[in-house]
Amino acid sequence: MKFEREHRDLVSYMTAVLLIISGIVLAFFSFFILHLIENSILGFLSLGITFAGAVFGITQILKEKFEAYKISTNKAIIKKLNEKEVQEDDKDKKEEVE
Repeated sequence: MKFEREHRDLVSYMTAVLLIISGIVLAFFSFFILHLIENSILGFLSLGITFAGAVFGITQILKEKFEAYKISTNKAIIKKLNEKEVQEDDKDKKEEVE
């Protein structure tokens, strides 16, 4: 089975969401059972939120950069094709004149 990009993104997103949910659940149980939230639980929650932010942010930035690269590459290819067509038309006109 090939591990494609969509699968990697899905695993990353699910891991990020799972970390946030588990941190919130730990904080909730800690507060209602012990009536205080331990530093380790706050640390876990903050690391989960940081990881999730990094996953969502990096993925979005990479998608935007690749899309911009794809658009600029397509524009460059179209420009080159148009230049070749113009050159071929000029050659045809010169041949007709001669």
